[in-house]
Amino acid sequence: MRPSKLSTEPFAPRRSNIAALLFLASLFASAFAPSAARAQAKTETEAEKPAVFCDQTRAVLLVEQELSGAKSFENPVKRIAVMVGAADLLWPHQEERARSLFAEAFELASAHFREKGDEIRREPGRPDSPVVGLTVQLPDQRFVVLRAVGRRDTAWARRLAEQAAEETRLVAEKKGKAGDASSRQTGQKLLALAETLLPSDPPTALSLARLSLRETATSFLPHFLYKLAEVDRRAADALYVEALAAHVGRDLEELLHLSPYPFALRGALGPVSGLYNVPQGFAASTDLQRQYVSILLRRTGRRLAALEKQPPPSERATGRSEAETTYAVLLMLEKFYGPRDAAESALIAGLKTQAAALLDAVRQERAASYQRNLSGGPPEHVDNFDATIERAQSHATPEQRDRFIALAIMSASQGVKLERVESALQKISDAETRRQLSDWLYFSRAQHALKNGELDEADRLAGRVGALDQSALLSLEIAAEGLKRFSDKQRADEILGGVHGAARKAPDTEAKARALLGVAHLYAKFDYVRGAEVLAEAVKTVNLLAEPDFSTAVLHRKVQGKSFSSFTSHPVPGFNLENVFRELGPHDFEGALAVARRLEDKHLRALATNALSARCLEEAPPDELKKRATPPTKKSASASKP
Repeated sequence: MRPSKLSTEPFAPRRSNIAALLFLASLFASAFAPSAARAQAKTETEAEKPAVFCDQTRAVLLVEQELSGAKSFENPVKRIAVMVGAADLLWPHQEERARSLFAEAFELASAHFREKGDEIRREPGRPDSPVVGLTVQLPDQRFVVLRAVGRRDTAWARRLAEQAAEETRLVAEKKGKAGDASSRQTGQKLLALAETLLPSDPPTALSLARLSLRETATSFLPHFLYKLAEVDRRAADALYVEALAAHVGRDLEELLHLSPYPFALRGALGPVSGLYNVPQGFAASTDLQRQYVSILLRRTGRRLAALEKQPPPSERATGRSEAETTYAVLLMLEKFYGPRDAAESALIAGLKTQAAALLDAVRQERAASYQRNLSGGPPEHVDNFDATIERAQSHATPEQRDRFIALAIMSASQGVKLERVESALQKISDAETRRQLSDWLYFSRAQHALKNGELDEADRLAGRVGALDQSALLSLEIAAEGLKRFSDKQRADEILGGVHGAARKAPDTEAKARALLGVAHLYAKFDYVRGAEVLAEAVKTVNLLAEPDFSTAVLHRKVQGKSFSSFTSHPVPGFNLENVFRELGPHDFEGALAVARRLEDKHLRALATNALSARCLEEAPPDELKKRATPPTKKSASASKP
């Protein structure tokens, strides 16, 4: 049962129920909470303060103990995670030891890459559909190490990044896979690393971004340019000019990834993936537009002349041809640049006519349908939703009708009334597609309401989401917003109680475990005793899972029909095992450590223990700890028992 209607006004403070509080404390005393005598003496204000914390020297011993245990891990990825976490914790106190751990972890990660290359994980699709399920690019462990090193020594991180880029090329050549795919991956990794360094060390971040220009351009490039512009617009403009020069001879898709920045657009001027957040106050640059358009049109002219000499594509061809992509680009360019330059406008119009001559009417219409709102202004074509649904229903097979109705629903702007979208949802013939799409719709609308501060509406919509992990995420975000805006602990407690109750009734899955972790994480902000109880339940659930994976704090949403699939993801820091232990640990280190040691998976136990130690070591004065604790030898680290 979901909680009652949310108020948009602050609630009066909740009256303390002393008897209930003492009862909970007594139940929990043996496993997690402080002693009953101490709990009775606490006032509500005191209960929010850390009662028992750890000894910093002991925290170092705990870290070394987990490192010793990690040596037995057969999975190098799990071993690297423990080593990197430990090195990052030890750096302020034992830098030499931390450097040694980072170097060892990087060597292990490099060996893993040489053996496995870039790894992906494929989730199964629907059994009644040939469409593949979600494909997840697994982290390159070398760059996992590099991100941690970059927080401590950016110059060293840059040297290792250059080494990793060169190693990637050599491995690709050795395996006969050198080319765009390998180059794309390398460029993306370098830019992702550069972004992590941008707040602390812009020059090194810029250096890594320049290094990425040797590789194939992807959607990561405009994303980084916009991020850099928030810090230094002049440097971002200069990097863009370098990128243009580096990609003059590249293919059309790469040039399209360079199109958003000079126009201050949310997406590319053509059918390539990527939507971006344009920085507030970011203005388009007429000079950069002129440079980009000049390069694009010269290339377009050459390619159209070459395509005219080639035979037309078969009528059975289903993929988008180069001529079709070019036509779509010219239509978009005419819209966003044509009115600003009469001479270029005439050239665009001529090339558009030339491209259209290479396409039949169906392909021309398909290319024209790509036109979308990229300016960040008011949504376009709100009134066309019903017409889009009507066209979707004209397709011959149920699978095609479901596909195009679903695409229309997922792309509908928030300006389309919910009732109209709900009516279209009922036209989906496949029950499973309709169920997933329903969750997608109400989740998206609830997120929009929450963003606008409409907590009551967000709560109402969240109640219509059936998937446990999605519903839990929404409820947690609503409760967190209520705490932030109104300090409304009573209502947060009601919402968390609802999520907790739903999770307890659910099957033992990762979704259930993550929901419980999320509840415990938010309880840590105002009721750590309750949060500790829920964390203990989460650990019990985790222990029942065959291969629990909490390496990423991301929620994936999906809609899988019989002829299509669509996926998106959301960050969920509260669903992360380490974050929960990190938040609850300072309130009762001994109790938290006892629960961490109940984790049967040694890797997860090590991560949880290190997360507890992290808060201790952050509180420790580095110089004082160096005097009190010296790096244990391998023998003492494995033999000592904190």
